[in-house]
Amino acid sequence: MRKKFDVLVVGAGVAGVSAGFSLIEKNDVDVLMVEKKDVIGYPVKCGEFIPTFESIKKMIPHSKYIEKVYSLIPEKVISNRTKKIRFYSPSNHCFEFKFDGIVLKRDLLERLVAEKALKLGVKVYTSSVVRLIMGKDGFKEAIIKTSETEDRVEVRAVIGADGYPSNTAKWMGLESTYNSLNDVALAVQKTMDGVEVEEDTVEMFSGNLCAPKGYAWIIPKGDGVANVGLGVRLTHFRSKHRKRILEYLNNFIGRHPIASKRLLKAKTLNFSAKLVPVGGIVKEVQKNDVLLVGDAAGLVLAINGSGIPTAMLSGIVAGKLVAEHLNSKQTLNVYRKILEEELGKVIGRSVKYRRIADRFMEHDKLFTILLKLIGVRGVSKVLECESLF
Repeated sequence: MRKKFDVLVVGAGVAGVSAGFSLIEKNDVDVLMVEKKDVIGYPVKCGEFIPTFESIKKMIPHSKYIEKVYSLIPEKVISNRTKKIRFYSPSNHCFEFKFDGIVLKRDLLERLVAEKALKLGVKVYTSSVVRLIMGKDGFKEAIIKTSETEDRVEVRAVIGADGYPSNTAKWMGLESTYNSLNDVALAVQKTMDGVEVEEDTVEMFSGNLCAPKGYAWIIPKGDGVANVGLGVRLTHFRSKHRKRILEYLNNFIGRHPIASKRLLKAKTLNFSAKLVPVGGIVKEVQKNDVLLVGDAAGLVLAINGSGIPTAMLSGIVAGKLVAEHLNSKQTLNVYRKILEEELGKVIGRSVKYRRIADRFMEHDKLFTILLKLIGVRGVSKVLECESLF
């Protein structure tokens, strides 16, 4: 392994590969990307559902970067297109509304963007772990363990795309964890075959028996395959009524009065679990020559768990800024300002809605009443992070 690089990208998920590609697309920069997985993109640890470009433009109409995000999503990484969302109350009352969405082959998307970066000169190490990063201004030293060796590498800047909570942030002294466990969810998912659903409809289910302070989902990927999962806030696992997360998932699959009928003949293809930040943009997304992107920066829409477009957008912005910084000494302090301009309003509103919902979701009857009060239009506006008034 070479001993010096301009930039180290920690993690090769959608945020990391987007950052790597953005760094080198129009710039002469030496980039090293390190990914702990054996294969970029696998296993997939998300629902893979995103809005269409037309849908997300309504959510962030003034974005300067979202078009670039969707230019990196070719047709061949689209597994399915959906037209509707059904949200079920704890009493299984259905709120159905139109919403144009895309279900991705996320593993293929990540590999394709990584290949673009590779062709332009990014060095990628899989099955490798960044063990430590040391230093502040100027050159930093990273200890990287590959499948065969452990090396020390000097870098000038670091982009942390290593999820939540971020080790990059911890090593570099960024305040990037929430004070409350209520701002973090544990999400688990099974990709299942033989699912009997309407292929154009995403279904979401609420209720304390199903997913306390969260929701469950069935996201159709096409041809009878679907992502089936749920997210539960970490605070719940400290309560006396807690269950193991897999108990909730297995109960949802086997006993939910609606979902179990869809999944009666389904077989599990794979299983995944991850922590999801739902507390908004973290306090520090940049410090000196270190930037955080994607989940590491808290860039998830808290009310619906969407994080792929926001992660890719942050990677594109971070890569562009770091490359310009290295070539012209432009300050990186503008990174947070750009994130706030691009995503601050929609992420802030999603956190606000999530916290309001939290007050009602502890009691299924109260939450059901709230849903009936705001009606289908209100439910759709909340899940799409639009203003209710």
